[in-house]
Amino acid sequence: MEGPESFAKVGMSRKNFFKAVWCFVTEVEWLMLGWFEVEQNTLRGDFGGEASDLNDSSYKAYKSSTSYSDSFESDGDRVDESKVEIVGEMLLNELDHLLGSSFWGLEDDFDSNSDDNLNKDVDYDKYGNKKYPLFNPQTDMRNPILIKGLVFPSRDILKDAVKQYGRINRVVTKLTRNDKLRVKVACVPSCPWMLWASKLNPNDPMDESWQIKTLVNHHKCGKVMKNKNITSKWMARHYLHKFQVDSNYSLTSLQNDIRMDFGTIMSRTKCTRANIRALELVQGNHKAQYANIYDFLLELRRSNPGTTTICKLDYKLFQRLYICLEACKSGWLTGCRRIIRLDGCWLKGYYGGHLLAAVGVDANNCIYPIAIATVESENKQSWFRFLELL
Repeated sequence: MEGPESFAKVGMSRKNFFKAVWCFVTEVEWLMLGWFEVEQNTLRGDFGGEASDLNDSSYKAYKSSTSYSDSFESDGDRVDESKVEIVGEMLLNELDHLLGSSFWGLEDDFDSNSDDNLNKDVDYDKYGNKKYPLFNPQTDMRNPILIKGLVFPSRDILKDAVKQYGRINRVVTKLTRNDKLRVKVACVPSCPWMLWASKLNPNDPMDESWQIKTLVNHHKCGKVMKNKNITSKWMARHYLHKFQVDSNYSLTSLQNDIRMDFGTIMSRTKCTRANIRALELVQGNHKAQYANIYDFLLELRRSNPGTTTICKLDYKLFQRLYICLEACKSGWLTGCRRIIRLDGCWLKGYYGGHLLAAVGVDANNCIYPIAIATVESENKQSWFRFLELL
């Protein structure tokens, strides 16, 4: 309160002022008591009890025209009811000042839908457990949107999504911590962007789901022109369809496509490695194909009875291979001229070598293959061995 100035505003003495305060508080207390009694009787009536008596004594006290300030007399002093109302307004204003907000207007400012707005995006299963948003690799990997609480099927998919986020947004996403329990991803040291993720159910060994637990989704760094997340392995997989359509897909075309799609400049050396990886995915790995050489020769002999196949190894390493199909031998003996021509050429594959061939001439003066051999080099020893087998 404001001290002696408050008494002057009301126009009463200090003693009468406190009497008015007491009358105001007492009247509010009786009003609340009467309202509680009426509500109790109403509820009792709603549940099948006796109907509330509106002529109840407590209700009469509430509706009584006699003011409690009139019944309060001491030393011949009587407090006017209008002054009690003035004191009540002063008390309300003082409470507003002390609380720093409109305490008595909270009922008007309260939003009954605040809880609904807070939980409107949260789903629950039939057991009441909270359901988190799930990341779908088939639809969300093209342009990942990272939010707190997002659940990934596995840790590898989480890392791929974070790297793809860095490629699309042209920012640095570096895995500063990567173990079986937690994954931390950060940007450059001057940028506050950070992501922490861990297993959704660490106590369940069968659950491989990972969840984003902490995310500071704010960048202060600039866009980068050379992104380390764009690797040669990723480029080979991402542009595999272009290598499948055109095996001569040039390095310059690959560089231009990356610059147009991701705004990133790639070196020619990295594009060369991507080209090699992509061709291996399309045509197969050369080294892996040598492991199937015996199956290949066995299938030739099964489908062409009478076929001659010889494979020579040098300490379990491939050295030479000779193939002469039965259909080619019988065809040359039946309908070709008795002329055999020999020739050799370089093999420009990954492992190199030479290809030796024996060909004839058919009735139309066209080349007719008889036998072929793959050797380490074109020399006298390899030619002699080829002619002996022929």
